[in-house]
Amino acid sequence: AKKTTFFSMSVGLISVFLLIFLPEKPMVFSAAIGLFGFVSSSVGTLGPLLTTSIFGTKEYGAIYGTAALGLALAGITALPAYGFVFDATGSYLYVLYSVAAMILLSVLLIIIAFKGKEKLEAEYQHYVTVLQPNVIRELSEARAQGDLSENADYDAARNKQAEIEARIRDLEFTLGNLEVATERT
Repeated sequence: AKKTTFFSMSVGLISVFLLIFLPEKPMVFSAAIGLFGFVSSSVGTLGPLLTTSIFGTKEYGAIYGTAALGLALAGITALPAYGFVFDATGSYLYVLYSVAAMILLSVLLIIIAFKGKEKLEAEYQHYVTVLQPNVIRELSEARAQGDLSENADYDAARNKQAEIEARIRDLEFTLGNLEVATERT
């Protein structure tokens, strides 16, 4: 999903830059409009793909519904806004600059979303493969000291274990939505 999105966004930027810098060449203009049409139509496919890749399928309807509502509102307001800009300036140049800026912002936000997902997955792996085994070892060593009723090391290890287990449960809940999407990609 990430590579497909970045490819589509790159094609979108190329088409916008062609329209900004070479609008007087009919073949270039036609190619740029065609490319931009490809990118615009890909939003219908990329939206659901990105939603499941980043957020999973558990709350898909609510998340994608919100995103689709935003896209619909943007579609309703964009065309009249473009016309207003043209009427005010006599050119679509500012619209094209705005579209390029929005594409770049979208790329940045997608990168941030995927980095956040990867960070959560790495944190989960660290808790499960490093911290959890370490606290189990600490508990075992504290038990070996004998009487557990007044064993500060044992109490500290139990508290640490409770914190680690709670964080693992939180991460499993958060990442639980991503499992179905991760298995498919």
